[in-house]
Amino acid sequence: MYDEPNQTSIKYARLYWYSDEQNRFDTNLERNKILIRKNNGKYQEFISDRETLLSKWEKKDTGEIVMNYSYSADITDFIKQNKNGTYTIANIPFIE
Repeated sequence: MYDEPNQTSIKYARLYWYSDEQNRFDTNLERNKILIRKNNGKYQEFISDRETLLSKWEKKDTGEIVMNYSYSADITDFIKQNKNGTYTIANIPFIE
């Protein structure tokens, strides 16, 4: 929930998310995209403008390579337009 006090202005807002990736070539997962909405409004899609490889390692039991990435997107205009309210994030990348 975001509650902006009176007399406050938003300078910059950025959304960060994280992904463990076992198969970087799995095109069914769009890890660089995320959805956000205010209250019960319509979701808006954001595409990461920053992708950072945090680590890369091999699973001992299977030999699979796992890569950990962080993503982020500038959501300043979205927050400025919507201001106070409860925000919901969806489409968070996840692999079981």
